[in-house]
Amino acid sequence: MGYTLKKKDTDNETWTENKYNSFINDFMAEQTFIKDNIQLMSMNDHDVVSCLLVYCNNCYFGILVYSAGYKYARYIAKILIT
Repeated sequence: MGYTLKKKDTDNETWTENKYNSFINDFMAEQTFIKDNIQLMSMNDHDVVSCLLVYCNNCYFGILVYSAGYKYARYIAKILIT
């Protein structure tokens, strides 16, 4: 089973199961991947938010992450991936 951090349409990072489980079990923990990608998460003048997407390659859901400038997942949303 693979786990992926989707940063942009063509820029993905594959994770181990341990890294994925560590993230989903403690959203409030500071994460290196969030710190390294803060510049990709933003909100424009129309309140449209750019997020990171973390998902399991064999699952039906993913987790959208918006840090609002912090090093942890300040806002998250579980979404259906079809």
